[in-house]
Amino acid sequence: MGPTEPLLICEQPEQAAPILAVAEALLDQRFLVGRTTADHGGHGWEADRARQLMAAYLERADPVVGYLAVVLEQEAGLRFSGRRSFPYRFHLATRPPGVPLAGDVALDPAPPVGAVLYATMRRWQLLIRRDGDDHDEFVGIMHPALLVGHRHGLAQGLRHIVGLIDTGQIFDVSAAASAAATLLRAAAVTRDDAELFDEILGEPPEDGIGLLVYGADLFDERFQQPVARSSSRVTPLLEGLLSDAWRRVTAVRTASDAGEWWCALKGLPTYLRFVTSVFLWTLASPSQAVEAALHQLEELSADVFAITVAMELDSMEGVIGYETDVIEAIAQRTGDRAAAERRFRRERMLVPPALLDAPLDAKWRIPDTRPANLFGHLAGESDTAFLRSPFGRTSGEGRLESMRRPNLEQRTAEVRHTLDAAADAMEQGQVPEAVPLLRTLLRDYPWCAPAYRMLARAARRSGNQDEAVTHLVKALTLHPERHHTWTELGDLLAEMGHEWPSGVAKRVAHRLDRNRP
Repeated sequence: MGPTEPLLICEQPEQAAPILAVAEALLDQRFLVGRTTADHGGHGWEADRARQLMAAYLERADPVVGYLAVVLEQEAGLRFSGRRSFPYRFHLATRPPGVPLAGDVALDPAPPVGAVLYATMRRWQLLIRRDGDDHDEFVGIMHPALLVGHRHGLAQGLRHIVGLIDTGQIFDVSAAASAAATLLRAAAVTRDDAELFDEILGEPPEDGIGLLVYGADLFDERFQQPVARSSSRVTPLLEGLLSDAWRRVTAVRTASDAGEWWCALKGLPTYLRFVTSVFLWTLASPSQAVEAALHQLEELSADVFAITVAMELDSMEGVIGYETDVIEAIAQRTGDRAAAERRFRRERMLVPPALLDAPLDAKWRIPDTRPANLFGHLAGESDTAFLRSPFGRTSGEGRLESMRRPNLEQRTAEVRHTLDAAADAMEQGQVPEAVPLLRTLLRDYPWCAPAYRMLARAARRSGNQDEAVTHLVKALTLHPERHHTWTELGDLLAEMGHEWPSGVAKRVAHRLDRNRP
C-alpha cells in the first residue's frame, strides 16, 4: 500500500484515466498544502500565512475536485481503491450511513469519496475562520484515534494520527503530538489493549452524546503524567515513530526528480517535530541515546528550513551549495574532510547523493506540476504562467525578487510574446515551428498552463491524441478552474470515442463557466 498505489478507482479506468489523473493530482496538492501548513499551526504571522495558503487552495481547486468526485461517484462508481491508506473522520451530522465515525479506507468500510472530501474541506474552513481553539483540534484528533484503536489496536490508532498528518488533515502538529503522547502514556500504565479499550474505555456507543465523549477517561491525571521509563508496550511504538522518521529522510535522499524531492522535503519538518514532541511529552527522562537521536532530528529540521530558504531565495544550486557548506563546517571542526563527508551523508544529507557529485540534469531543472502552486503562493503570484522555476535558475541568477517583482512586467511580456509567436505559427499551419518555441518557454517557465494547452492543440493537429491529453491534464492540474481547458479536454475525449468521460469534462466546464464571478 505504498504511495505509488492509486487512491481512487472507478469503472472503465482506461477511459476515465485523464479525469482521475486530474483528481488525484489536485488531492496530492491538497496533501502538500496541508503538510506545509501543519508545521506553522497555532498563532502568529506564520499561522496566518498558513491559513492564507489553505484558503487559496480551497478557492482554486476544491470546488473542482469536489464536483468531480460527486459526478464520478454517480456515473462511474468512483471509490477508494483500498490499496492505499487514507484516514477519515466525520462529525455525527456528516457521517454517511454504514461507516464508522473514524477509520481508514484500507482497513474499514470506505465512505463515499465526496463525503470524505467535504468533511476535510469543512475542517479546513473552520480552521481558516478560527472557529474553535487548540483543545478542539486535540479532541478532533484524539477521539478518532481512540475509535480506530478500539477496532484495530492502539498501534493502529497511533498510525491514524500519522496518516492525518501525511494527508494534510491537521493544522497544528502540536495537537497531533499531544494526542499521540496521551495514547502512549495510557499504553504505559495498562498491560494490553484489552485493559485500555475494554476495561477502562469500554465499548463506544453507536451514536449520540455518549459517542462524542468516548475516551474522556484518558483525561484522568494518571494518563497525563510523562512515564518514568519506557515499557514493553511503549518502546516498540516509539521506536516505530523514530524508524519512520528515518524512512522519510531516505525518501528525500532517494527522490528521482525535483517534484518528488520537494514534496518529500516539505513534509519532513512537520513529521520530525511531531516525533520529537511525542518523545518529550511521553517520557519523563529520555535516555542519552534518545536525546542524541532527537537532537539529530532537530538538526535535520533546521537543515530543511535552511534549504527551503535557499530554494525560495536562490536556486537548486544554492541548495547544493548549502549542503557543501555543512560538510566544510564539519570538516573544520574535525580536521578530516573525508570523515566529515561520510558523517554528513549518513546524518545530515537532504539531497540525493548524486547531486553532490554531478551537474543538475533536466529532471532537476524542469519540475513537474506538484510544487507549482505552492511556489506561486510563496512568490505572491496567483498565475504560475509567469513564475520562473526556482529549480531551473542558476545560483545568483534568481532571488525571490526576480521570481516576482520588480521584473514581473518583463517576465509577463516575455511569456506572452512567445505564446503569441507560437499562436501565429499555429494559425499559419506551421506546427513544427510552434512546438520548439513552447518547449523552450517551458524550460524557463515550466508551470505555464497556456503553453501546455497550445502543445495539446499541436499534438492534436499532428494526430497524437494521447500526447494531447497528457498536456491538457498538466494544464488542468495547474489551473483546474479554467473552463476553456475542460471544454478542450471534453472535445478531445469525444474525438477519441470516450463519450462519458467527455461528458464529465464538459459538465465541469459548464459548471465553472456558470459560477464565474
